[in-house]
Amino acid sequence: MSLHFVMLGGLRYNQHDLLEMIGGTSMMPIERLRESSFYQFILEEGREEGREEERRAALTREADLFRLLADKRFPGIQLGAEVEAVGDPDKLHRLCHEVDEIPDPETLRRKLAELAAESQ
Repeated sequence: MSLHFVMLGGLRYNQHDLLEMIGGTSMMPIERLRESSFYQFILEEGREEGREEERRAALTREADLFRLLADKRFPGIQLGAEVEAVGDPDKLHRLCHEVDEIPDPETLRRKLAELAAESQ
């Protein structure tokens, strides 16, 4: 019963007030909550969200860097969604290292399209 109270009570009360209401940690130890499968599920879901958020941030950083390097190599080149279509920050990072070896903008766009197709 106290587990249900804690789960639903968290919608209204802060965690310290909630623990006071149920008699501190003696009535229901926090460790017991941490061992529950539901708590583990919530932790794993949070970790997954964190990993996905970091992947998106890394993709944005690499895409910005790639655009900067591509514009330096081919002034005025406009690269839009084709960069994000690659979808893999590691692939974009490797392409950043290769941008100086790409002979022309068409080859650059072709490489981006190939990497995007691989990501799908």
